[in-house]
Amino acid sequence: AYSNAYTQFERAWFIMQVASEHTTKLFNILSDNILHSLIDPQVLESEKKIIINEFYEKGNALTRASTIEALKQYTSGHPIARDPLGSIEDIKNASVENLRTYYSRYYVPNNCALIVTGNISPEKARDLAQQYFGAWAQSENKFPVLPPVHFLQGHSIFVEHASETDYMTICYGIPESASSEDRAALELILSYLGYGYTSALLNELRSKRGLAYSPSAHARYFKQATVVIINTITKKPDAVLTVIDEIISTLPEKIDSSWID
Repeated sequence: AYSNAYTQFERAWFIMQVASEHTTKLFNILSDNILHSLIDPQVLESEKKIIINEFYEKGNALTRASTIEALKQYTSGHPIARDPLGSIEDIKNASVENLRTYYSRYYVPNNCALIVTGNISPEKARDLAQQYFGAWAQSENKFPVLPPVHFLQGHSIFVEHASETDYMTICYGIPESASSEDRAALELILSYLGYGYTSALLNELRSKRGLAYSPSAHARYFKQATVVIINTITKKPDAVLTVIDEIISTLPEKIDSSWID
């Protein structure tokens, strides 16, 4: 069996995988995790230390700080720019009581999707979902509606870190939530730009010009907007920005039917 969980900007995922003959046990354990989790105070204190360490993880802390600060500036402080880890003070101050309050407000079936894949019929999946999750009470709380996202175009900022390594983050904003078709197209473009050793960004910035190390491109999909983020490490941000602008501006010439084929 396999079990994991992780947090994104707007979602928390709980994942379990088992051999097909143990599907009923999967529903039993997953529903118990979701509906009847215990929060042991001692375990909570240990978990706080682990999460705080994520802020300082080598090779990750500065990238996160650069991305979060860029999003804050680019979205004029919109809530979608907040770090999913929260702040160190928030983590330190977390208690069993306020976690329970948060859980009861947001971890409810009307704010959730149960996805089942594998060697199981839709009928059996529905039956097991009803058996193990059917008593899960919906919430009467109204979920907060975030304001529209207004992107601040053509704006540059510099953030000083206690490091000799320079990170550069560039944001491109789409003021709407991407459809499934748009996501597929965008992921194809992002693969061309920033995936692996044959990517356009790596070839131009590192291999040909020696301007940047390990550039990457990815998208963050929110309910209200989509943001494309390009990260890289460089000592020459102006030159890097010029090259990236050239690559982005010539994208339409490089996209043709052969991509789909």
